[in-house]
Amino acid sequence: MKAFNNLKTSLKIGLMTFVMLIALGFASFEAYQGFTGWSKYAQLMRDNRIPSMVSLMTMNAERMTIRAQTIEVLTQTDGWRDKSLLQSIAHQRQNSWSVIDQHWERLAGIPRVTARGQAIYDQLAAEYQDWRDAYVDLDALIATMIETTDEFRFQRLMAEYRRAVTSMVPKSDAMGQSFELLVTNNTTRAAADAEDAVETAEHELQSLAISSAAALVVILLLAIFILASIVKPLRALVAHFRAIGEGDLNQVIEETRKDEVGAALQALAVMQRKLNADIQETRRVSNSNLRIKNALDSVSANVMVADADFNIIYMNPAVLDMFKTAEQQIRIDLPNFDSNHLLGNSIDLFHKNPAHQRHLLTALQSKHDATVRIGGRTFDLTANPIVNEEGERLGSVVEWKDRTLEVAVEDKISRLVEKAVEGDFTTRIDTADLTGFFSRLGDGVNQLMSVTDRGLREVMRVLGHLSQGELTERVTGDYQGSFGDLQSSTNATVEQLTNLVIEIKQSVEAINTAAQEISAGNTDLSQRTEEQASSLEETASSLEELTSTVRQNADNARQANQLAQSASQVAENGGEKARRVVKTMEAISESSNKIADITTLIDGIAFQTNILALNAAVEAARAGEQGRGFAVVAGEVRSLAQRSAAAAKEIKDLINRSVDIVHEGSDLVNETGKTIEEIVVSVKRVTDLMGEISAASEEQSQGIEQVNQAVTQMDDVTQQNAALVEQAAASAESLEEQASALALSVSTFKLNEGQPVLTKPAPTSRQGAQSALRVPHTAMPKRVKPPIKPPIKRQAEDEWEEF
Repeated sequence: MKAFNNLKTSLKIGLMTFVMLIALGFASFEAYQGFTGWSKYAQLMRDNRIPSMVSLMTMNAERMTIRAQTIEVLTQTDGWRDKSLLQSIAHQRQNSWSVIDQHWERLAGIPRVTARGQAIYDQLAAEYQDWRDAYVDLDALIATMIETTDEFRFQRLMAEYRRAVTSMVPKSDAMGQSFELLVTNNTTRAAADAEDAVETAEHELQSLAISSAAALVVILLLAIFILASIVKPLRALVAHFRAIGEGDLNQVIEETRKDEVGAALQALAVMQRKLNADIQETRRVSNSNLRIKNALDSVSANVMVADADFNIIYMNPAVLDMFKTAEQQIRIDLPNFDSNHLLGNSIDLFHKNPAHQRHLLTALQSKHDATVRIGGRTFDLTANPIVNEEGERLGSVVEWKDRTLEVAVEDKISRLVEKAVEGDFTTRIDTADLTGFFSRLGDGVNQLMSVTDRGLREVMRVLGHLSQGELTERVTGDYQGSFGDLQSSTNATVEQLTNLVIEIKQSVEAINTAAQEISAGNTDLSQRTEEQASSLEETASSLEELTSTVRQNADNARQANQLAQSASQVAENGGEKARRVVKTMEAISESSNKIADITTLIDGIAFQTNILALNAAVEAARAGEQGRGFAVVAGEVRSLAQRSAAAAKEIKDLINRSVDIVHEGSDLVNETGKTIEEIVVSVKRVTDLMGEISAASEEQSQGIEQVNQAVTQMDDVTQQNAALVEQAAASAESLEEQASALALSVSTFKLNEGQPVLTKPAPTSRQGAQSALRVPHTAMPKRVKPPIKPPIKRQAEDEWEEF
């Protein structure tokens, strides 16, 4: 038993499986024998019995129809005048002969299984030929009577017709008996074959039951041995697992078995030791994480942590308070936002394009800053990846900063600066909704604007009088700092201008001032030209990257176009196959309709036979004693016609149901064909669209390359302009030096009053701005108004969505 226990479980199960396969093979053989017998019986019924009985019953029904028509002719005593009934009987007779000939050929082609059946068929063939020969004369007499209009001749033909009918009746009866005999023989043989098939099936079933019982006993014995060698150690294994699940990691586990259960016990022992080590490590990491969580709970920064699946797993109290404060405004863009249910939800609820944010965070390797706007509030985000020691991504940490108030103040200050740049110092910041530092900042900026506006207005007033040649005005008021210096400098400038106007001619000072302005302008122009050259270089680099991207898009569009063309070809092939299936279903439906028509015809024949038999019985009753035998035959015909009508009705019901099912299948296939044709049209349209996209991408790539070339040419021209500006700056400095020399030459002149002209030496280029103040308003060149910069706004980066 120990050796059996040490066998591999796969060998034990394999042995039991081998025994089961042997038993299954024997059972399959016995079942095959039984199915073969039933198959032969079913094939015999399909190919021999049923077609024979159908043909025999159909021909017998037609025989009775023709016989009833023959008797009905005898009632036409005035047929030499009215030919309608005779003509109708002749027409129906042709249809009946067509049906009889068709079924006789079918019956002749069916092989005979028994000698008795062959003998009865040979007898039926002889009787059938005699019967057909008798009706050749009868049909000829009917045709002659249709053509005859003479009453005397018609009566002679009718007498001859009666004698022929008398000769025909025994032949028809004999053939009818042969029909009945063949039908009876087929029915008897079919019942005998069915009984043989049942006996064979019962025998095979008994053999199958005995072999199955024996195999079951053997399999049960093997199963008992296998279960005895597996269940007990498995129970021990389950007990160890249950104990480990309850936290007991100090069990003594047996590791001596050599089978799979032993291997499982050995693995379990290793797992127990590993779990002990992992639990110690987990406790250490848990304590470390607890310290970090407590620290994050205490900081004032707004911190949120998401796992690798982008679900929010931690939010410190600061960020929760921030979201609660801004909750009503956030709901303007996010109606379902609830700060109490953020924990455990996905960060996708903050973004319009979650897939893009997921890709960004997955690829994040370092710090990433962004700005988002939600419901009128502005948040600065700082995202950092969280990785383990192996560098695997565990999640992301995001620091939120609500800058809504700062941005509002920035916008207000930006608008105030815009007005100040435009020369309007009357604008003020509304501090009603500001608090703390921002309120103090607003008040300070408003005070600065007020002082600046008042000082500039004083300077503008003095300069205005100065521009009109009045040197009697001075800046008044109490100003501090730079504004005080501006007041002193302005008043001193007026005093000095008063002396200069008296002492120096306007032309020398104008030349000096013009030279200074040209030098400063050239320096400024040189700097801006260099900046423009640098911008053009960056633009050229960006265009090269854009060109590469557009080329790649064009290649992708061409590949997508090829795939769309392949899909279009596959869809067209599918549509062609669907059309072939539709044609096949239409052919099946047409065949089913024809079968239904044939069954309807059989039912009509049976009904007519029944009516004719009833008429024959009435005529026989009128004939009295002479028609008694004919009445018996009419009763049998009527009984046979009723059975034929019942059988035809059952067949008709079955075929009608089959026709309905075929029609439903045909409709479904038609709908499938139409759907596939619509798919083909849609795929073709997708192919056309992909072709147009590919062509547009090619044209876009060529256009960007041309723009890139133009930017390169502009870069070259800008470099040349920079060199020319440097040359102009050197010429301006030379002109300034010559103007200074001219001022020194003029300083020796005196006015009519005899006072010396106290002209100072011309300033250097660094003093050009101060010298420019001495020039009268009419001589000062018009200064270019600096461009107004728009207010600085923190735009969301490309990777983050703005609301």
